[in-house]
This record gives sequence, structure tokens and C-alpha cells, in this order.
Amino acid sequence: MDGSIYVAGQDRAFTGEDIAWFLANLCSRYRKRDILVIWDGAAIHRSQAVKAFLSERPSRIHLERLLAYSPQLNLVELVWSYLKGRC
Repeated sequence: MDGSIYVAGQDRAFTGEDIAWFLANLCSRYRKRDILVIWDGAAIHRSQAVKAFLSERPSRIHLERLLAYSPQLNLVELVWSYLKGRC
């Protein structure tokens, strides 16, 4: 499978532990493949739980961080911009 998207949701705010859990599920689901994760600069992505998880798998997961403001790459930025203009 190339270019798959794996998504998880929950009814409360995500924590660093939740992100580590999500990454663990990715590793479990795609055991024989290296993983590329593209995400924003949210604090939970840089949490101690995530750092600890990644340090145990130094080459298994490759992270690419989106630019801080990049609406052409992160479409939710357009939503935030629209909402800011309406308030």
C-alpha cells in the first residue's frame, strides 16, 4: 500500500500520550514498512511521550513538519483564516 492515510479521533483533546499511542498503532499496522508522518507544530507532537516513543524507533518513523503557516499545504489554515475574519 502506497500513500495510505490512517486517521484516529476521540471525544476529548489529544495528549502527547494519545499521539504516542497513535504512532504505535501505525507501527503495528504497517510492520514491514517505514512510515512517513506529516504533521503541524502542535505542542503535543513535541511532547515527552512522543519523544520517548520515537527514541525507541530511531529510523522507523520519519516526521515532516508543515510550515507554521502554509495554507496551500495545510488546508485547515484556510478555515482558521476565514473564521478569524468573521469574528
